[in-house]
Amino acid sequence: MSTVAVWNYFRAMDPAFIVTFSVFHYYKSRGWNPKCGLKFGVDFVLYSGNAEHFHSKFGVVVQAELASGSEVPLLGGRFSLNFSKVLSSARVISQSVKDLVRVSVVLPSGDASHFEDLAVLNSVKFKECQLKRFKV
Repeated sequence: MSTVAVWNYFRAMDPAFIVTFSVFHYYKSRGWNPKCGLKFGVDFVLYSGNAEHFHSKFGVVVQAELASGSEVPLLGGRFSLNFSKVLSSARVISQSVKDLVRVSVVLPSGDASHFEDLAVLNSVKFKECQLKRFKV
C-alpha cells in the first residue's frame, strides 16, 4: 500500500485520525514516547524513554479547532474541552503524580476535501499549555 492509501484508509476508519496522528507525531518528533492515556482519563501520556523503564511525566488532553477559531465540524465535538473534563483529568493526573498538558491542534480552515491530502500535516499548528490543579 502507498502512503496515501494508508492515510485514506485510517481517515476512513476514524475521522479524527488527522488530529490524533498529528499530536502523536508532534511529541514523537520532540523525543517523547506518547502512549494511550485512556487509563488516566486523557488522550495521551508522555514518557521520556521506554515505557517499561520510565514513569510518564505528562498527561495530554487534546483540543482541536480550525484556524478561524471555530470547532472542527467533521469531529462532532470529540476534541472540544469543557471545564468538567479538564477538572476531572487534572484530578486523576495529579493523583498519578503527573502534570496535565492541554495541546490545542489548530487545523487550517477549509472544506473537508482539504484534509484528504497528506500535505495538510505541514500546516497544522500546536499550542501547548501546562495546567496545574489547585492544592491546599
